[in-house]
Amino acid sequence: MMIANSEAFRKVMGDRPYTVAMMNMIWAGDMEPMTQQQKSWDEIEAATKQYGEPANEMLQRAKTVHFYNTQDWKNYVTTATAYLAKYGMNLKESERTMFQKAIEEHGVK
Repeated sequence: MMIANSEAFRKVMGDRPYTVAMMNMIWAGDMEPMTQQQKSWDEIEAATKQYGEPANEMLQRAKTVHFYNTQDWKNYVTTATAYLAKYGMNLKESERTMFQKAIEEHGVK
């Protein structure tokens, strides 16, 4: 319903609150169960791309956080750099700084 009527929902909720609500639903409904089943990121992307940009943002965020938490620095640096470039303006300053610091510490030396 929120996808089919996205313009109406965006008008009432505002653009960013709509996107965040969609991201939370996509995470809880699709992505989190798939990560618990240890599905690949490609499988998760394929299953959620029907939700458009909110799914892409949530996927990039989930991958960034996952690679950070597992200290998979090679994948983290690439993923987090792309995530911050595209969606960094949506993050709290403290979170953006934390991600950027990890990129600098673990990037190519």
